[in-house]
Amino acid sequence: MDKKILVIVGVVAIIAILGGLIYAMQKEGGKCDYTLLDSADNVKAGLTIEFETVENNGKTHNVRTVERVEDGKAYSKLTINMKNIELIHSLSFFLPGTSIFDYTSEDLPEGVTVVKDGDVYDITGTRDRWDTLFTYDLRITYADGVVYNVEGTIKEHYVTEKADENTLSIYTTKDQIVTEVFSNSGWDLNTRAVENYLDNVPKYHPEDYKGATVEDGKFGGVDVKIYTFTGTSGSMEYVDYKSYVYNGYLLKAEGKVIDRGFEYYNTYLVKIHQD
Repeated sequence: MDKKILVIVGVVAIIAILGGLIYAMQKEGGKCDYTLLDSADNVKAGLTIEFETVENNGKTHNVRTVERVEDGKAYSKLTINMKNIELIHSLSFFLPGTSIFDYTSEDLPEGVTVVKDGDVYDITGTRDRWDTLFTYDLRITYADGVVYNVEGTIKEHYVTEKADENTLSIYTTKDQIVTEVFSNSGWDLNTRAVENYLDNVPKYHPEDYKGATVEDGKFGGVDVKIYTFTGTSGSMEYVDYKSYVYNGYLLKAEGKVIDRGFEYYNTYLVKIHQD
């Protein structure tokens, strides 16, 4: 579950996303209207926020819709569709007991089997934890405190009364870097105070992109600030990365990002409309 948060929030820092659309973008049954972000009074049943990204060679189309408003609270459903997003890890991320359990231990989680063949640990089986059923088909080469190779898959099925999500992570290793190709689909329900509901749209934080230039512009029928950033923020490098910001909300972003030598052209777009 943490990965989905990482990816969607990393979609604020890493989430960079989609280019030049015009106002009145059509979606079945409604037009994109960014002035709906002007006031929490606009939070009503049918208010829909869409997030579209091209991120690290993968795509996202998540849709959050208000189902009802009662007693100052907005009840919404998020439909999740994330496909083939690449995440980059160091080999040390897979040391025993770090990102997963200690696969070298004799005290393994119930339902999990580890077969050691030389320095290769073949991890299979299922583990139920944190409302999530993990299914492993993973091989890790490990010796003398060093991980040399990771390959295979981890599936996650997260189920509660308010969510049902399936995740697939496929791992490969090349040049001492582990690439995870991550997909996630499903839904979850959320309850939030109406006054804070529009915070579901990410904000842009200029302090995270020091040195960015800023100019006035138009996007989607509203006046925006356009920030252009080349530099480093966190662990990421950005090249001519443009962010279109309306009253603090990040509506659109696009540009090159570099993650540990891997280059991507990422795009991000928010649409909002009232059905």
